[in-house]
Parts: sequence; structure tokens; C-alpha cells
Amino acid sequence: IELPTEKPAFTSGKAVHTALEESLSGNIELDDISVMAEAALEYELRGREQDDVDANVAKYLPGVLRALSRVPEWVYAYDDWRVEEEISYTYRCGGHDPTLDETCKDCFIFHGFVDLYRVTDTHIELVDIKSTSKSDVNPLTYMLFNPQHRYYAAIMRKFYPDLPIFVRYIVVSTAARTKKEVIDHEP
Repeated sequence: IELPTEKPAFTSGKAVHTALEESLSGNIELDDISVMAEAALEYELRGREQDDVDANVAKYLPGVLRALSRVPEWVYAYDDWRVEEEISYTYRCGGHDPTLDETCKDCFIFHGFVDLYRVTDTHIELVDIKSTSKSDVNPLTYMLFNPQHRYYAAIMRKFYPDLPIFVRYIVVSTAARTKKEVIDHEP
């Protein structure tokens, strides 16, 4: 089976996610995050000639490591993150007995994998991580035009109706220079 090949630049974001998620899941030590990033890049580039893999790892690894170094410290301060966890909720149309028919076209499912979230006694915090090669890392650029966090909040509301839900976007750049190293914001 021939593996699909993605543009090498897209593998950077996957490597950032993989390394950060493995660290926050407790699967690797924070000190090993650069090794994981390199392994993730190599994995995402599989199916190519080895010379091409080596060249692209050499080209993109420095940016991946820059992006990982720009993750705000508060992310590492918590050890209760649920990482890349699948969440789903079916909104029923109310026009039929849900135990009889799972194929109703008027019902719909919100489904996804949250980058990071944590549930505390007082609130839920959803975190979406974006990496970019652009130097402008303003979270509002992503937050205002991406409904993803709204879907996740709608699902969480069903499971935790009494807790306020806060959303944070972390946007880290692989670029050598950025307008700001990290633009952090309150949830």
C-alpha cells in the first residue's frame, strides 16, 4: 500500500501537537519533547525517500522546536489535562423514540477531539492549539473564524450544565521571528 504524502510544511503542526500532547499526557518527560518532535516529523514524512525525509526533518525541526518553546508556561502548570480526548453528543430531534432509530436525518451529532481540556470544581477550560509559520500569532485571528471551540463548548454544556466554560487558544509560530513571542489571553 502506498502511503499518502502530505506537504512537508503541514507535518510541522502535527509534530508540534504530537510532542506537546505526549508530554502533557505523561507519556514522555518534558526533557524529551525535542526527541519526540523529531520522531513525529519522521513519522509524518514516512513513505518518502530517506534523503527527502532527512532533508525535511533538518528543514522543519528548528521551527517545530521554536513553536514548542513558545507554549506558555501555564500549560505545563497543570497535571490534570485531558489530552486529545474524543467527545460526542447526539442532539435528538424529538420526533421519534431514540431507542428505535439511530439513523434519523433530523438528529445530529457534534463530535470531535479536543486538544486539551480540564474540568475543575469551578469551571471547564478548553484549549485549542494552533501552530503557524506566520509571524502574526494573534489568537483572535483563529478564534473568531473557527467554530470548533463552540462545538466543543456545546458538547461540554450537556455533560457539565452547571460549570462555566472558558476557551483559550494557543497560537505558536514556527517562524524565526514573530511580532510577539507569545500572545496569551485570559480565557
